[in-house]
Amino acid sequence: MERAVSSNNSRINPEATASKEAIFSGSNRKPGIHFSSIVINHTCPLVSPAMDDDYVKKLQEGGITLAMSTVASNHQFRGAIDQIIAFYERLENDNKLLFITQVDDIYRAKKERKVGVGFHFQNSRPVEYDLRLLDIFYKLGVRVIQLTYNEKNMVGDGCTELTDCGLSKFGKKMIKRMNKLGMVVDLSHVGYKTSMEAMEVSVDPVMF
Repeated sequence: MERAVSSNNSRINPEATASKEAIFSGSNRKPGIHFSSIVINHTCPLVSPAMDDDYVKKLQEGGITLAMSTVASNHQFRGAIDQIIAFYERLENDNKLLFITQVDDIYRAKKERKVGVGFHFQNSRPVEYDLRLLDIFYKLGVRVIQLTYNEKNMVGDGCTELTDCGLSKFGKKMIKRMNKLGMVVDLSHVGYKTSMEAMEVSVDPVMF
């Protein structure tokens, strides 16, 4: 995550973040690995604007530091925007949640005993062949984009397709733009050849 969550396109220096010792000292939480670690649930679709207070409390009690919410799967641009707007409204009215856009925010969530919430896409469809939309989504807080969700799209093949095509020309351009912005390329649910070519194109580490 450290590579992906810079809010100003600069690279995060881990040494500039708060020390773990400073964060965990003085905590009165119950002992256990979740309460002495940064714990990230990277695909947490139940973290949604509609989640109730009991669910947020369970995340807190479970020691979750950051829950990445799926704000787009098969949505087009407008659908993703609607999801993001709804989440902004929820975040503004719940002091138990903290919106995460950079590494320091993760440490802050741990220190303040809040549940960090980040945005990711499980499909690149909201980009709609317009790379400029990546910049908009980045400014809105999206830090991770999964290239495909099982099926073929404008970027490449998903893992359930009968074909095994690689990245499209647009897909290669998209990865390069994501690298420049500081977005993580997620290859979960992506076809084999598309995944292999994505790893060749990306100058930054990818994730699965």
